[in-house]
Amino acid sequence: MNSPIIVCAITVFILTVLVRVFTFPGEVLLMARKIPSITFLLWTHILSLLMYASWLMYGVLLEDFTLIFAQGTGLLSSGIFAGQIIWRKRKQSESTENVSSARQR
Repeated sequence: MNSPIIVCAITVFILTVLVRVFTFPGEVLLMARKIPSITFLLWTHILSLLMYASWLMYGVLLEDFTLIFAQGTGLLSSGIFAGQIIWRKRKQSESTENVSSARQR
């Protein structure tokens, strides 16, 4: 194996462990306690984006169409979720600013 594939495989492994071992259980606990945490969800999806991008790069290096297609769809869906969370967070902060400015009047 050549070194770019080894480096990419190690990166994929590390990001997969981070996403699956550290962020997923925390997200499940927050949902079980019904505590919405937009910031935590955002970091989960950002790590997922990095993980899927690494898997996609690995598939490109191996020239494996199945891996490229599967991880590309994961990258797309994670990107959509991360974008939605960022949009909701901005909308929430704007509404908070509007309420606080209305109270000051």
